[in-house]
Amino acid sequence: MILSTTLFSQDKIIYLTFDDGPLYGTRTVLNILKEEDIEATMFFVGRHAQRNKKIFNYAKDFSNIVIGNHTFSHADGSYAKFYRNPEKLIADIDKAQNILCNTKYQRLAGRNVWRMPEVSRNDYAIKKKRRRRESLAYDRVYDAGYFIYGWDVEWRFNHKNHKALESPQKMASRINYAYTRNKTKRKGKVVMLAHDFMFKKRAGGGRNLRKLIKILKRDGWKFETIETYSDQRPEDFLNISNIDGLKEIKYRDQIKKEEKSCKRDDSATNNTSGEILKDNFLEYFDKDTEKVNKKKEENDDFEEDYEIIIIDD
Repeated sequence: MILSTTLFSQDKIIYLTFDDGPLYGTRTVLNILKEEDIEATMFFVGRHAQRNKKIFNYAKDFSNIVIGNHTFSHADGSYAKFYRNPEKLIADIDKAQNILCNTKYQRLAGRNVWRMPEVSRNDYAIKKKRRRRESLAYDRVYDAGYFIYGWDVEWRFNHKNHKALESPQKMASRINYAYTRNKTKRKGKVVMLAHDFMFKKRAGGGRNLRKLIKILKRDGWKFETIETYSDQRPEDFLNISNIDGLKEIKYRDQIKKEEKSCKRDDSATNNTSGEILKDNFLEYFDKDTEKVNKKKEENDDFEEDYEIIIIDD
């Protein structure tokens, strides 16, 4: 059993993380991060990276970001089914891993879950019965060699137009509150979640993101990628487990399938077999945050809708 611990850090470290790319808004996020000369983490969906190769290749050229694994299918919106079968879950994650250059930095779809040497925590936004049922699947992902990262603070958005619900000033205040009140998983380190589509051109989100970054810089925050969050790295971590009374040491970075190269594929282009999806197809979260959370509490089997997105941003 892994115990949750917090370690003191003299620096105020902010980990900006962006989910669900590559899609509308991803290019804007990347350009702002480069212009502001800061580090951040992009948790990409494998299927989106596969279908939107132009933007995926563009992202791989940025040395200031780390691309993390956000599963291949994003559960197709069926989270209860997705986490019911650990083997299929790991197969989905491994599939994304090969597309995303075999990264071992994992964020689960639809779940604020943590698994790493220093932190183990389930998602308390879902009911206790489901947490217990899904916990085995989370543990199996960790045992397969992945560090799982949740978030401390989320930049919430309007589910109809994807605009941010909070101003940059409000978000900076929430981040500082989490830091000063020790409302984080590790002391001195704050992980912020946002979604790429919040920063698409029509949402005007680029201005919000740039403003937040400037406020955080002014307040003395240090920007880092998720690579530095744990004191260990997935590729170096050893799992010591007791099997039939015998201790077996396993390197966590071993995978059964053939690894693929992380080199840029200049010949790759976006999928052109179908029509580019319009802006409103981004609304795979088709209910506002309050309604979604209420449904989760009322119905343990409630699932959010999810759409596949093909874009050329």
